[in-house]
Amino acid sequence: MKTHGYFKQLIGIFLVIFGWNTGLKAQFTAGEGGALPAFPTFTAPANTFPGFVIKSSGRLNNVFIPGTYPELDMECLNSMALETDSLILQSDAGGSWQDTRVRATPSWSSMSYEPTQSCNYRLRAKGGKLDGYTSNVQYGLYCSVNSHYSNTSMDESMFITGIMAPWIGRGISTTFEFKSLTDNSVLPNSALSYQWYRINPLTFEATAIPGATTTDYITTIDDAGYKLAILATGDQQTIGGFYQFISTWDNTVPNKGFITNATVTGFTLNLYNTVPELKKEELQLEGDAGQLEITAVRKGGNDAIYHVDVALANNVTYYLRNTNFFWRICQEMVFGEPGSQHSHLMEAISFSLLQTHEPAVTDDAEVQLVVDTETRSIRYTANQLIHGLTIFDCAGKRIIQHNDSKKSGNVSIANLAEGIYIVKLRTEKGSVTRKIKM
Repeated sequence: MKTHGYFKQLIGIFLVIFGWNTGLKAQFTAGEGGALPAFPTFTAPANTFPGFVIKSSGRLNNVFIPGTYPELDMECLNSMALETDSLILQSDAGGSWQDTRVRATPSWSSMSYEPTQSCNYRLRAKGGKLDGYTSNVQYGLYCSVNSHYSNTSMDESMFITGIMAPWIGRGISTTFEFKSLTDNSVLPNSALSYQWYRINPLTFEATAIPGATTTDYITTIDDAGYKLAILATGDQQTIGGFYQFISTWDNTVPNKGFITNATVTGFTLNLYNTVPELKKEELQLEGDAGQLEITAVRKGGNDAIYHVDVALANNVTYYLRNTNFFWRICQEMVFGEPGSQHSHLMEAISFSLLQTHEPAVTDDAEVQLVVDTETRSIRYTANQLIHGLTIFDCAGKRIIQHNDSKKSGNVSIANLAEGIYIVKLRTEKGSVTRKIKM
């Protein structure tokens, strides 16, 4: 394993992860990136909640009798977080908002509805703290053409542009396939038109993005703070109805940061870009025992330096994030060997009061690490005792902690989603850090 001199540039912090052939990119002077642009103000309307989506409009074959029937596929993206007893679908088909017979608990993930005409729909909350609140409005197009979507996909991987979510500049690629209900043939995509939209996260109001009328899209600074959606609409002759994708990723501007002056009473956050203010409610600081209470945030020498008052402890690794709609704190990590290095922006900053770290094992061959995708487990073997194995996600958050002093073992990773993870093993001679892909 190799360590990098970048660690010496950090004052009072020690990165727990990314030690194997990785390092922090050289630090900067706080504020040297200039000011972030002015962003819009999002305001939630009174007595409403967002998240209602009509995903598709089409037709389906009847099961027991000949013919077809229209169908709208619906979902509420944040239904699990709603403090209500039930949700009632409403429509304005009769000229004013009326309840339908469709009711669901907040835990529903999706449902279907057979419309009788094209009209607007929304959800009404019944019971609980949100009693009487209504959702955003969605237009449900009545489909009269015997067609239905058969295959759709949305690719948001970093390989499209080299930038990973949620950072501005990432790419999104979609595909749509509709079939005829008459002979099951694939219908031509020339009968579809496409439009990308910016979705206000507090109202779910959709605004069309000028010129964004293909299946692919690359995010820009104008998308910061918004969610993104694409609507594929049929010509209502060859293909009827529509299909709508809404990306669940945020779209944010990266603002690199580093920590200085970390003591038991707080620390100083240094940002690459200046921001007009930083409220304590926007910051989330997590340690081994969970989230900590930040008592105050005070502006320093300029709009990129902020002193954070919080009680810290020695020998604890902390993870600092912020919840701003438009920009997020991150750190730039460098991966690979000299000559073939690449960097990625990782959301959050990890730091500790420790100024020293355990020695690194110089011979990676002393520890063998194998990811078994069939059993979804990690097997490790060493010629020395392994005192502990810790798995972190790319944001630096500890996911799995395994403590068992032996030379070989097996750790289940069945609950991990696909992605990149960092595995740190503590040995008798020091530490070994590996990057794995699920």
